[in-house]
Amino acid sequence: MKIAASLNYIPKVYIINADYMNAFASGYRRTFSDVAITRGLMEKLTRDELAAVMAHELSHIKHLDIKLTLTASY
Repeated sequence: MKIAASLNYIPKVYIINADYMNAFASGYRRTFSDVAITRGLMEKLTRDELAAVMAHELSHIKHLDIKLTLTASY
């Protein structure tokens, strides 16, 4: 997925031990970014659906959405 997203860095991936379905990206810089996904989401989605969710989160990192949100809220 890193190659498909044209990223030259690998974000850290975290699994949150929770039953609800959620995923999010975090990080101020692309090189210091994280992606988190809940166990509930991993259990309920197929492999293709999970790949789509992770691709969505990687797009937030690639386009610096998190940085924009932090800057706008400051």
